Amino acid sequence: MIKSVRSYLKKSILSICSELKENKSAFYDGDIGETILNRTYQIELNNISNVERDSHFFDTIDASIIIFGVGRNRSDQLDNYDDLLSKALCIRDKISDLKNFNNTDYVANVTPGIITSQQLPDNDNSFRININLTLSLAYSRGE
Repeated sequence: MIKSVRSYLKKSILSICSELKENKSAFYDGDIGETILNRTYQIELNNISNVERDSHFFDTIDASIIIFGVGRNRSDQLDNYDDLLSKALCIRDKISDLKNFNNTDYVANVTPGIITSQQLPDNDNSFRININLTLSLAYSRGE
């Protein structure tokens, strides 16, 4: 089930920004080199809450899509930041659009959250943009 959710998110990300490369770490650990970091994304899934339990399960899961960027100088960094922030808005909208997840296994709803950004503490030329979402999952027992 989690693989299905991750696959839906990945497919949505790449449909908007196909040049992004996936960082397959479970969490950002600050140990990624600058050349590997630029224009990468990471999907973090956590905080699963059970909402309903009867003949089926209904859970919510918090998801963060983190897009990383780097600039060699201030102008380059600003251009890269503006481009990736615009793409983050489009990614959030694509993922949360009902017509896009309507036929996706397990995903019953997507609630878009805030998009935040910050400079990475270990490199003043790099930044991260977080797209926060809450996905509602519906499934039968034993899946």
